[in-house]
Amino acid sequence: MPSCAIATCKNTGRTKEPGISFSFHHFPKDLVISQAWLQRCKWKDPASTKNALICSDHFDAEDFVEDKMNKLLNLKQRSVLQPEAIPTKKLPLQTEISSRKTRMLQREWKKVKQSLIGTWKMMQIFIYAHFSLCQFVLNRSC
Repeated sequence: MPSCAIATCKNTGRTKEPGISFSFHHFPKDLVISQAWLQRCKWKDPASTKNALICSDHFDAEDFVEDKMNKLLNLKQRSVLQPEAIPTKKLPLQTEISSRKTRMLQREWKKVKQSLIGTWKMMQIFIYAHFSLCQFVLNRSC
């Protein structure tokens, strides 16, 4: 599942909001432009750009060109970036950046919290059911 390489972007291939669509774009082969993309990602940890993607939210409308091949073939239009396009929108500030390990730990903690909340709700249901049963038994014995 693709996800955006910009440090603070939460867009993934699963992000679906009504009326909002975006596409993902591979890092360019040109080393100078690729380095400019990488600087804008604001990664704390060194990583490979081989499989990294950036979503279309970070590019201006002028950065895209018409997909003439698909238009001529009457196929679905794709978002095609100009070769020299550089992400300029919705970029992270320096203070917003966290390391990959920190982000991973935050995701794990979120899962633990959700699990604990689910367990707590089940305990509340059990206690309520047990209390109701005790009341029922006490009321019948009177």
